[in-house]
Amino acid sequence: MFVEFEPGFLAACAETLRRRGAGEPAASRETETIASAEQPAEAFLRSLGYLPADATDADTLRSRLALVALAGRFDRAFRLPMRHAPGAFFFGGQLSPAGFGLSSERGRHLGVAGRGLTLQQAFESCVGEAAERLSFHEWPGDRTPPEGRPLIRAPRHDDRLLAGAELDWVLREMGLPGDSDPRMLDGIEAISLADGEPLLLPAALCLLPAPGRPGVPQPAGSTGCAAGPSVAAATLSALEEVVERDAVAGWWQGAIPPRAVAPSLLQELGLDALAGSLRDGSPRRHWFLDITGPLKIPAFVALSAYPEGRAVVAGYGAGLDLRRALLGALLELCQAELAQELALLKRRQRGEEALNAVDRRWIEQYEQATADSHPRFTPGAPPQDHAAGSRSLAATLSCLTRAGRKAYRVDLSRPPLGLAAVRAVVPGLHTGLPAWTAP
Repeated sequence: MFVEFEPGFLAACAETLRRRGAGEPAASRETETIASAEQPAEAFLRSLGYLPADATDADTLRSRLALVALAGRFDRAFRLPMRHAPGAFFFGGQLSPAGFGLSSERGRHLGVAGRGLTLQQAFESCVGEAAERLSFHEWPGDRTPPEGRPLIRAPRHDDRLLAGAELDWVLREMGLPGDSDPRMLDGIEAISLADGEPLLLPAALCLLPAPGRPGVPQPAGSTGCAAGPSVAAATLSALEEVVERDAVAGWWQGAIPPRAVAPSLLQELGLDALAGSLRDGSPRRHWFLDITGPLKIPAFVALSAYPEGRAVVAGYGAGLDLRRALLGALLELCQAELAQELALLKRRQRGEEALNAVDRRWIEQYEQATADSHPRFTPGAPPQDHAAGSRSLAATLSCLTRAGRKAYRVDLSRPPLGLAAVRAVVPGLHTGLPAWTAP
């Protein structure tokens, strides 16, 4: 069922979790107003698995406090059922960058969403996306901090900058001419993930400049941005997204032939049974494609369509943990199905004039993308074997190094948010998602 949280409820949850984490007792009868507010807050926190807080280590508690506190600053927060995945959870919200002292030319509100096998996973996915989206805006003080080093500054003569093919890629990503001088662009401090050495990347590649600041023809997107409980965790998630987007581009452009995923692998990983329970009763059929490319980091597409093959949508996942990558693709697929249904519902209830560009893309995909409209939607090669791998930052970087790719990281952590946030940049990889239209 649809549940919208009342204004102030999640802020009350944050205060309740803070009190419990500090070891303060529950409100007494003498403070009935506080007690009445804490009861539903405690129930929600228990549904997240956040209480009892005294059984939680300090780092986890700190991260959870930051997540709930950030959710408490949402303008709207809600849960939605997923008709085609009743066994999964969805959490959504809206927030205003202005509420964090940020100016944005992309609209007054940010819409964020998360999904998962549990309410905790969906909630953390949604709030993590909010931290990610806020962090890659330019913040007050990025250029002139009250203390410490500026995050954004003009290059100095001794700064290490990208050059050669890496610089060519960066300029293309920003839509700038190939003969542009990188020393004329504001820079942002980064490190090489190979050797830890500092360098300066173009700021406009990594974040959205404040209104009135110099921009570029192709502003920074969110690919390669991630938030997490630590810089290392956020970096791994960011790199996996970069790998995923590159594989998706290679698949869509025909450079990576889609392979079947062996039913035995899905069974071994428990994903056939899990998908059946998640999607119990859905009329849509789903299937997986293996789109692992030259990076040799497993990447997958999960697709679904109605029995007659219409209204194809997809989700993507990548990473050295096969089960996690496949499950990530499946859960993203479930969220995509919901997004398409919401766009169709909006058109039915409010008419064409109420639709935005994103709604129209979902509806176009619903009307035009069929299982036989693209050869990419069906396997063109047999399954391939994947060596069992452990998900780690070091192992992922090793794969990139063997493929001849260098990775860089910008720390975009914003202290007021309480969560780590980064942007990972891997020159030479594709960063965009394909536009799904019928040929």
